[in-house]
Amino acid sequence: MPLADHLVELRTRLIVCIAAALLGMIVAYVFYDDVFYPIIRAPLDVAQGNETGNPFVVRTPLLKLLGGGSAAGEGEAAPVIMLNYTSVTVPLMVRLKVSLVVGMLLALPVIAYEIWMFVSSGLYEHERRLVAVFGPASFALFFVGVAVAYFGVLPIGVAFLIKEGNAIGLKPILTVNEYAPFVMWLLLGFGLIFQTPLVILFLTRIGLVNPQMLGRSRRYAILAVFIIAAVLTPPDVFTQIAMATPMIALYELSIFLSRFAYRKRRGGA
Repeated sequence: MPLADHLVELRTRLIVCIAAALLGMIVAYVFYDDVFYPIIRAPLDVAQGNETGNPFVVRTPLLKLLGGGSAAGEGEAAPVIMLNYTSVTVPLMVRLKVSLVVGMLLALPVIAYEIWMFVSSGLYEHERRLVAVFGPASFALFFVGVAVAYFGVLPIGVAFLIKEGNAIGLKPILTVNEYAPFVMWLLLGFGLIFQTPLVILFLTRIGLVNPQMLGRSRRYAILAVFIIAAVLTPPDVFTQIAMATPMIALYELSIFLSRFAYRKRRGGA
């Protein structure tokens, strides 16, 4: 196909991707009050034991085991912690930012399809088979990571941080323009870091890395993990450790999976 035709096709597929993202953003904006804001607020409600009024609150056994999930002291009723704002433009800006992120997530199937249709014609048959397997697996791992953060790390982390303040008599005054990005970045960060085993497995299959190389690079990988966690999370030690710990575990899992992929590749060579 001539270069001009490739550019025309690229433009068409970019338009489709942008249109899908805008449509997803509109849907997210319309349902922000009833769906997406309660979803963002749910980890805070779970952490303080406030189960009423939010249909997206899901209490996990681990949270109960670690302290009941209430930000109040023992025997006290958990107060509802309000999310505040310090400027009249903040609620609208937060709504737009959340709608943009959710819109991109809602459009991911369309975007992935358009990318696949654009690049598939230039791939060899074995490369197409790899993408056909790794593509759906990538989606699945992304949402597993989001679920781990949403149902585990976020409620436990928020409960822990609030209780630390309560222990010395401090009362939280949370602003929505700080809390909402905190939730979104943590969810997206976990979704991305759960791609680690898949990325390393893919790189092993195509011969760019091997398990010996990964093992020798472990100390540098751990350093990189904490740097990435510091970039993707708010500037507090708890959330950085909460993200770094599964990243290190995923790296070790990646080495384990890489050994099998490497043996299979060597056997088929």
